Amino acid sequence: MNKKVNLWSQREQFAYKILLATLVFSLFLSFFIGDKKSIEGFLSYISLGFLNASFIVFIIFKAMNLLQNKETNLKPLLSISVDVAMAAFLLYTFWFRLTP
Repeated sequence: MNKKVNLWSQREQFAYKILLATLVFSLFLSFFIGDKKSIEGFLSYISLGFLNASFIVFIIFKAMNLLQNKETNLKPLLSISVDVAMAAFLLYTFWFRLTP
């Protein structure tokens, strides 16, 4: 039981590190790429950064759950559609919204 708790703690620490790295990256982009004259531009980059960070953490936890349940080799159609929608939104925000 202690081994499972330790493994879960390592997963949480990894997910929080990814969340922190994404937030730092979004702050960097908002200061150096965003519109420096407008507070609305800054807030839009911050909100996109928070949204992308939450999506990335959710995807990581879903991937860890799939790795934990190795006996299931086929995901349901709904889960696949959610993954595709989140990946498309991440691609849209990083490629089209966060580039100058």
